[in-house]
Amino acid sequence: MDSTTRAFYEIKFELQFIKLKATPFQDLFSTIMEKCYPNDFVRVKPWGNIGDRKNDGYLKSEKILFQVYAPNELSLKETLKKIDEDFEGAKPYWNKYIKCWVFTHNSKEGISADILRKLLELEKANSQIKVNN
Repeated sequence: MDSTTRAFYEIKFELQFIKLKATPFQDLFSTIMEKCYPNDFVRVKPWGNIGDRKNDGYLKSEKILFQVYAPNELSLKETLKKIDEDFEGAKPYWNKYIKCWVFTHNSKEGISADILRKLLELEKANSQIKVNN
């Protein structure tokens, strides 16, 4: 791939990354993962009244469960609440199938120190599950 073509795709990706929120961002994430890990990444969609059981995607070979979060406005209070709800909600149903839980977000600038601390605390309190972002 020449440098002009690569630059075009990088700009196109960055635009989608910044522009897409909520379900469309999750769809972009899942599409990328399916292309990177064919026959390994599993897209999980909400189903009826049971939802997705706090699983937005699963990488079978590595036993990694992804939780995707892409709100319109990133609020510290709401993000910390979302992390707790999704991590604790996933454990009862997926615990024996996961080695790693990944909080996937759309914040180009990164995460706050408080969010990092929350993720580190979850990992420390749950020694069987690695926690990433």
